[in-house]
Amino acid sequence: MVGNGDYMLAALKRYFGFDSFRPGQEEAVGAVISGRDVMAVMPTGGGKSVCYQLPAARPGTFTLVVTPLRALMRDQVRHLRSRGIPAALIDSGLDEKERAEVYGRALSGELRILYVAPERLHAPDFADFSHRIRISLLAVDEAHCVLHWGSDFRPSYMRIGEFIDSLSPRPVTMALTATASRTQAGEIRELLHLADPVTVTTDADRPNLRLTVVRARPGERLEAMIAWAKRHKGSGIIYKENRKGCERLAETLRSEGIDAMAFHAEMRDADKKRVQDGFLAGHPRVICATSAFGMGVDKPDVRWVLNDGPCKSLEAYWQEAGRAGRDGKPADAVLYWSPGDWRWLRHAAWEAKSRAEESGDPSRIRAAQLMDSRLDAMSAYCETRRCLRRTILAMFDPPGTRRDDCSNCSNCQADGREIVKKPASNPYRRRRTAPETGEGQGEPMGRESIRIACRYIANIQRELGHGVRPGVLAAALHGSTRRSVTEQGLELIDGHGAFSTRSRPAVRNMIGTLEAIQAIDTRTGLVEPGPLFDIYLTGGNR
Repeated sequence: MVGNGDYMLAALKRYFGFDSFRPGQEEAVGAVISGRDVMAVMPTGGGKSVCYQLPAARPGTFTLVVTPLRALMRDQVRHLRSRGIPAALIDSGLDEKERAEVYGRALSGELRILYVAPERLHAPDFADFSHRIRISLLAVDEAHCVLHWGSDFRPSYMRIGEFIDSLSPRPVTMALTATASRTQAGEIRELLHLADPVTVTTDADRPNLRLTVVRARPGERLEAMIAWAKRHKGSGIIYKENRKGCERLAETLRSEGIDAMAFHAEMRDADKKRVQDGFLAGHPRVICATSAFGMGVDKPDVRWVLNDGPCKSLEAYWQEAGRAGRDGKPADAVLYWSPGDWRWLRHAAWEAKSRAEESGDPSRIRAAQLMDSRLDAMSAYCETRRCLRRTILAMFDPPGTRRDDCSNCSNCQADGREIVKKPASNPYRRRRTAPETGEGQGEPMGRESIRIACRYIANIQRELGHGVRPGVLAAALHGSTRRSVTEQGLELIDGHGAFSTRSRPAVRNMIGTLEAIQAIDTRTGLVEPGPLFDIYLTGGNR
């Protein structure tokens, strides 16, 4: 082991310019070199990449890295090449000839490290390549994605363990993540089929982060985020759950004089690179992003992170919050939430479980079944009166660990659980007027009324990113301000009260009419656009 230790320190200095290891790195690298599987849980900015990149630098070895994002692959490959470590990636941007060239370089011993997405592992050409080369180390970076994404829209994550088992000889395998609780780390080990792994866990605490939780309705959250971005200087990230929300928020911030841009998975690669590189350089100052943004992005001076709504797990939230203050200087992580958030999150969990059950894949089904308990933990964090830092770290700390209150979070300082006061004005609010449809209270639903109702449904989809229950939609169209309407901010959305002059039963009957003519679909329990929605929205008919 002395020889290994000498090699590790020399290689650390040569390739990365460091004289000593960060906590956990030496143990993880040493275990890999000794032939042991590794489960590494290290905080954002803790130097996880070095744990597999250093062993990959050894002559005569080949390392395969499974990672979720192309932007992340490209950043890592560029970084490694600049340090003299031969690296490449394979993604959908490479054609068959280009992929063959990369395979040839690896088989000839020219490459030390190759990055791929999990979907690549079972492609025919890659499966052939992987059985022709000896893989010394297989590293699964951002391994929490196995749990967060594998049960739903990226099921290939659930097949990584199967791929590892198919290799002969079986490579040393390493899983790395910044945010896996003790329970989740065990689930990742099981799903990836790690063999008696060395578990490396460093302190998940980020003492420079000030944690704040604020209960506020969607329209009030917008006002609060605009005010925050104006008041707080430095770079910031605002996380939204969907693409449209990111684009709309960035547009609103720009209209308020804030240097902001959107980032999401559906952007062209060139646009993603332009926005990401600009953010690293300081322009734009604010990124409005979905959860994918931030993985592998090396920007240590992010001063604040805002979450417009809860995440699907507390571990996922800690991952996003941890992208602030990686330079160790004071930074803020603020989570805005309202009771209405849980409706669509629970519905999304139900849909994921349904898709998993339809797939028949036991691993996907098991992972999907855990989604409700993760939402429970996220909900408890939002509503707790205890120290927020202690609440989060309890998931990561070994049993029996005792921590004092941080005296720095919004609960400890007793200023964060208050409901945001209703703003004097709202950029999305419109004056309510009853539609001039020429219809009486008891008359059938005319074309103009259908268009008005569809427009309100479209506005809800754009604002919230999801539908609402039929009864809640009927109440909102009638102008109700009952709790189920206001907790989702429906009274702030253009179209609320559009049919306030009609009777309640008449408005409820309208929902059935909209479904009968296929303008809406309520089979999931929520009102979603139906097959003919766009036709009715523009005023057409069947």
